[in-house]
Amino acid sequence: MRLAKFIRFSGIGIAAVGKSAFSRGSAKKYLLESLLQQPGLPAKIAQLISMRTELDLHHAKSPQLSIEEIKARISEDSPALAAEMESLSDAPKVASLSQVHEGRLKSGQRVAIKVQFPRLSGELAEQVDDFVNLAARSPAKIYGFTQDSWGKFLKEKLLEETDYRCEARYQNEFSKSFHGTGIIVPQVIDKLSTKNILVQSWEESVPPGDLQAWRSSVGQGSLETAADLMVQLLARSLFQANLIHCDLNPGNYGFRFDRAREKTELVLYDFGAMQRLSQEKVKLIARLIARASDHVDDNWGDLLQALGFDEEKLRPVSAQLQKIMPALLLPFCQGSNGHPAKWNPATWNPGQVMDEILGAEKWWFRTAGPPWFLYLMRTIQGWHHGMKLIGEPVETWRIFREMMPPALAPALNSALAPGLPTGLVRKREDRMSDQIASPLLSKHLRVNVTEGQDTVVSLELPAAAIENLPDLVPDDVAQKILAQGMNLRQIADEILARRAPQGPVFEMNQGTRHYRVWLD
Repeated sequence: MRLAKFIRFSGIGIAAVGKSAFSRGSAKKYLLESLLQQPGLPAKIAQLISMRTELDLHHAKSPQLSIEEIKARISEDSPALAAEMESLSDAPKVASLSQVHEGRLKSGQRVAIKVQFPRLSGELAEQVDDFVNLAARSPAKIYGFTQDSWGKFLKEKLLEETDYRCEARYQNEFSKSFHGTGIIVPQVIDKLSTKNILVQSWEESVPPGDLQAWRSSVGQGSLETAADLMVQLLARSLFQANLIHCDLNPGNYGFRFDRAREKTELVLYDFGAMQRLSQEKVKLIARLIARASDHVDDNWGDLLQALGFDEEKLRPVSAQLQKIMPALLLPFCQGSNGHPAKWNPATWNPGQVMDEILGAEKWWFRTAGPPWFLYLMRTIQGWHHGMKLIGEPVETWRIFREMMPPALAPALNSALAPGLPTGLVRKREDRMSDQIASPLLSKHLRVNVTEGQDTVVSLELPAAAIENLPDLVPDDVAQKILAQGMNLRQIADEILARRAPQGPVFEMNQGTRHYRVWLD
């Protein structure tokens, strides 16, 4: 059985090559549709290829469980959900590892119920072994691609995706980091979720591929805001949450317009593929951007090796790093003449840049990176594809600078300070410690108090009012906050030290009242 699957994977590629003699497009389509027929890693690979080749898989058929099988899975795996469920839609959204149904609980709440395909953990482990084994036997082995170098990491990350309790933890953490930012994360209902079933609030949105039609009903400004939100998503994930969503395919996010607040929102789904970044990695990523903007003079090879790149594999391309790195980091670099310029996602083609500068040597660069870096590149690829679907030029560099805490990339901030020329090279020991005073990143401090369905207090204050946070909170609430180990004076000082970035300040319950304070 295992050998038959291995041969089938190989056979798909062979058949696709045969078709390419007649039509390159039909070969790609055959390959992707064949991969989609196999849940797990093959379907994930199909999603990645489709974004790179711009092929539309919207109408491609994927295997799915019947509604009877879904109900049986729910009854067996989550009796609590079965008891609470009022109805279940029989029209699912099918993904690589699961399918999602809209449901309604007896309370009246609409929910999204994500049900994993059966026996998937064992299948995934075998699929990773088979695909890595195929790759290790391909020409990639010349460039040091081995089962040991990638197989263990990929297997661990993919098996992590099959544990929805882990996904729920990621999702809850991500939600806290993005609260009040216009980036919406569905709320997990933990008591109804299990390892194989995830229950969360149902959040409507328009797929990114439908945005051009959507614009006619909500206006051109909504697309510009959508582009800004996508950039904020990436920048906040890297520099504030230190947690990135690694599966930004068009089925995992969408946009909606809140007419009551006249505000465009970005809705995110599927938090199975996530990558946590250490503070050291985040600092180095910020440093790469500063280097590409010519604000520091670090050696490219040293920076990449600090991130975990293999020194031996970088050696064949070391002379080209001076060209390749600024081109790969172009969306995040400062614009010409020291002023942020709008970046057009349609004009950026990193694959073509790699081919033109490195040719076949590009595989030394691609295999030199550590396995975790593959997930970061997967995030960038999905993000770039989404930016092209939106189709709006955006001041990416400006948004990145605003989202970066000053301590991460002081050279970027110093380059904009009065009296300092663009591209100033600073002493190495000074670069990572210098902090330049900058305007606050938020405009408003908001205080909201609700009791049941009623709003008791709703305040909009200048962001600078965060300095007076202890005076804005009633004494009884302040005492409870202090009992929980939180110091309002310290919270306010820390937020001001980071230039009051957009996001939550604190949230808590006091009796029947719910208190929420945030910056935007």
